[in-house]
Amino acid sequence: MLISTPKLTVGRLASCWLVLSLCCAPPLYADSAMPKNYALLIGVDRYQNEAGLPGEGVPKLEYAVRDARELAAKLERQGFETTLLKNENATRQSIISELVRIAEIAQPADTFLLYYAGHGIRRERTKQVYWLNYDGEPARPDVYGLRAQHLLQLVEEVPAGRKLVLLDHCYGGQIVQELGARAPGARDAGGPHVRARVGELIPEDLPPDLMPQFAGTVVVAASRGVAFELTEKQHGIFTYALLAAMRSGGADTVNPTGLKDGALSVRELIDYLADEVETLSRAKQLEQRPMAQTKADLASLTRWKPLLRELDPAEVPERATRYREQLRRWVGQQRIGPEVRDQCELVLARWESRPDLLTSADEEIVYTLRRAIDSPPAVPEEVIAAAVSGRVLYLVAGGP
Repeated sequence: MLISTPKLTVGRLASCWLVLSLCCAPPLYADSAMPKNYALLIGVDRYQNEAGLPGEGVPKLEYAVRDARELAAKLERQGFETTLLKNENATRQSIISELVRIAEIAQPADTFLLYYAGHGIRRERTKQVYWLNYDGEPARPDVYGLRAQHLLQLVEEVPAGRKLVLLDHCYGGQIVQELGARAPGARDAGGPHVRARVGELIPEDLPPDLMPQFAGTVVVAASRGVAFELTEKQHGIFTYALLAAMRSGGADTVNPTGLKDGALSVRELIDYLADEVETLSRAKQLEQRPMAQTKADLASLTRWKPLLRELDPAEVPERATRYREQLRRWVGQQRIGPEVRDQCELVLARWESRPDLLTSADEEIVYTLRRAIDSPPAVPEEVIAAAVSGRVLYLVAGGP
């Protein structure tokens, strides 16, 4: 379905830009506080100016909100302070306001994750790319939309030392079929539907105006041309692959000790998304191939592990034993109290024997231990222990 202006092209959410912003220099850590993880997630399925007839308004999407909501839930369990903006809450003003708010509170030691799923448009005359927020107008994107270049400048102003920006949308080319139509290669009637957007190819060299000008930037495009979402998966292909990386051990490679550490480095994410997106596409006789461009060195991509994955049941006993040993050491060093150790050991016992009975607070305690012990930030150990103690006591007392 074409937007009612020949100068603009609407892109489907299901595959595009992943911008990972890293600091090349080690961040400066305060001795008195643990680094924080902030996440702003935006998903837009419905628009203020929705299409009523072919050629009018903005076509609806199906899974952008679902993508953002599921990723937000996973990040919350991993200790991110998340803000989720959906549909009518994802206005131009609210998105900019949240970016400014985070810029005012984030510290150099912190991590910031920005995720967007929705329409992307490109103005043909200027080649500028825009998010189509809930109140966006394709005919006047600079007035009512969000220019990608400006968004990345706002991200650059967030003082967090590490920034991970995941953009699940398309931006380029002219639509040659309605967004709601089934793509060539989709199954016959009764089979899963495939939503497609067909446009010109994304160049091998990414446009310089889309490359943030701060050091240590990694850009991964999840598609060079066509963007797909699959009804049977109820996700865009790119986000489905991202969530799969966090669900299983497929993205977690074996380290020099011969074990998987349960944390996903940027390098592991890039490699997994490249393989999985292409595999999912080919299974539907479609073509969607990611690409990457980076200014960061390989060591930076390997050291930074922003996400954790779910552990297989067979991995749990060894991890639980390791966490108990660390908790006991902290008690012996008087870095945590015995009551914190006892509460954690009760949760670990349930995790080993009846993981299906874990409450949301139990799950967050497990993730707190995993983050602190398996993938600790570069702060003094007493700071890590104090943060674990405070979080566990808060959750046991009924905190979210």
